[in-house]
Amino acid sequence: MTQIKDNSGNDQAKEGIIEVNFLKAGYRFEFDLFDEDKNLIFKAHTPISGGVLNHLKISGVARLYFDPSKEQEARETAKKSVISNELKDETYNHTKNILEEIRNTFNHSPGESIGKGTIDKSRDLVGRIISETDSNDDGIFEVTEKLKDMDEFYYHHSMNVAIIASILGSRLDFKPDMKSAMGVGGLFHDIGFSSVSKDILHKAMLSDDEFDIIKNHTHVGYKFVEKNKNLHDIEKKMLLLHHERADGEGYPYGFEMDHYQNNVPREVRLLGLVDFFVSLTVPKPEETGMTPREAIRFMVNKIHAQYKTIYSFLQPDLRDFIRALGFIINKGEHFMMRGDLVRISTGEIGLIEEMNRLYPLNPKVRIIKNSKMETLKRPISVDLIKTYKDYVSNVYDRNAAGGFSISKNSSAGRV
Repeated sequence: MTQIKDNSGNDQAKEGIIEVNFLKAGYRFEFDLFDEDKNLIFKAHTPISGGVLNHLKISGVARLYFDPSKEQEARETAKKSVISNELKDETYNHTKNILEEIRNTFNHSPGESIGKGTIDKSRDLVGRIISETDSNDDGIFEVTEKLKDMDEFYYHHSMNVAIIASILGSRLDFKPDMKSAMGVGGLFHDIGFSSVSKDILHKAMLSDDEFDIIKNHTHVGYKFVEKNKNLHDIEKKMLLLHHERADGEGYPYGFEMDHYQNNVPREVRLLGLVDFFVSLTVPKPEETGMTPREAIRFMVNKIHAQYKTIYSFLQPDLRDFIRALGFIINKGEHFMMRGDLVRISTGEIGLIEEMNRLYPLNPKVRIIKNSKMETLKRPISVDLIKTYKDYVSNVYDRNAAGGFSISKNSSAGRV
């Protein structure tokens, strides 16, 4: 905790600290950032300027500060939806029309692709989602939790992925074309399902052969748009690669770590995270989904760390996902809290002492066991923001017996 003096000369504990070395041009935060003399350096929700950032480093400014008392204010204002209900309804209807149009094409006009008019209308719709998102910095987004039938499930799934991916691109301050691509890719990412019979799509339990047909939707969707000049290459890759995973257990190619990092663009990996989150929180009608908080914690348990043999995602990708969306999709609340038992990427076990709003995977942790699972005689307090390469890679839930365990929720199985 750093002590700084306020204008009256009294010492004031200042907990909101940002290390300048960790900042990058384009980052933006929900709070104003000040130097130690309380000069406003970066205004809330404004992308960080590379020129100003370089000037700070040259001038020897090591830290910036924000007012943690503003956090509760932010939570209280984060109740309004980030997009209007009217635009959400319009997105649902457009998504439904797209999927029905494409199913009709597969059935009656094989060899054709998506029309330019449909793609142009999709880009316009995504543009309006981004515009509303940019004008509502403190809003939240709630996915639909209960659906009446399987057709509604697929329509809502693609709608939610498109909206959340659009918000993600906006919050990460992507270039305009890439912001649009995130939303358009979200709308079209599952169009390959339109080639699958509804008898299979609507089944609660699938045979291995039927699941192979389901998995083929990525390749079928890609081939459907491969030669379409109205879609960008990155959007086509979103259709093809959004189910690839870092441990080689994804599809259609089963890329292992090196290939996953090098052959699956970051934007596609981020869309895959959005798709996974929506699958966890918006279940099929006969299933029970996770809350947003449960889903984010579950996803943390699936990021790569040196001690893991099973993982799905890269830490930098999930870090950006949570930084951009965590408070929006979790109703303005942290997904971890003081007292949570966690394992960090070094393999050590600890208890969270204090969350870091701006770096949620880098809280202050009291280490109680080393990487060999040996209990320490004297716990060690570690601020993971100071060792930025270390991060929370597992978070444990309290079980019925009062102990801790990792969620075994199976709804993440075949998504």
